[in-house]
Amino acid sequence: SSRTEQLDSTKGWSITLILRAEFVYNGICSQPIRGNGERLRAQGLNSSNNSTASFWSERYKALGHTGWADPIVYAFDQAERLQLIKGVIPRATLPASAVDFGCGTGDFSALLLSLGYQVCGYDPFIRPAVRSPMFFYANSYDRIPFEAGTVSCVVSITALDHILSRNDIRIALRAIRRLLRRDGTFYLLEYALDSDIT
Repeated sequence: SSRTEQLDSTKGWSITLILRAEFVYNGICSQPIRGNGERLRAQGLNSSNNSTASFWSERYKALGHTGWADPIVYAFDQAERLQLIKGVIPRATLPASAVDFGCGTGDFSALLLSLGYQVCGYDPFIRPAVRSPMFFYANSYDRIPFEAGTVSCVVSITALDHILSRNDIRIALRAIRRLLRRDGTFYLLEYALDSDIT
């Protein structure tokens, strides 16, 4: 199940928080999902070493994406996420920009493009195969081509849980805040570890 909340900020921009507490497949609920950051820590990986980049590169080569290893689970879960996000992000009515934060293979970048946004896909490890004159790729925050305060929306789909240090998460959130317009929205989908929130 999922829960969507609109969190308003005193600075004018807002966060749409989407929490998914349980994974449901064929009517069977699993245990609450552990975040990918927890899996990476268990494997001795952290955001400041080369083994993290190697992990994502090898996963992409082996699976063709950066999601679930089980192809049935991935096919179900990715389609569900795309549908959920498509249902909450408005179509761009004026020239508008968006950032797909942690874009991986670019499925959500492609969705944003289809909704009329000029898109920057940010991912430090994977360059998506998205081809459009309205798409830009950045592998670091300083390469995101949009000026501060000009981005209509930032989408982060189960990406922030891969940032393992408090300092790195603060830097990421500051970068997102810096990019957003005063009336911009941050769409955040992460797994909730506590099933009581559903």
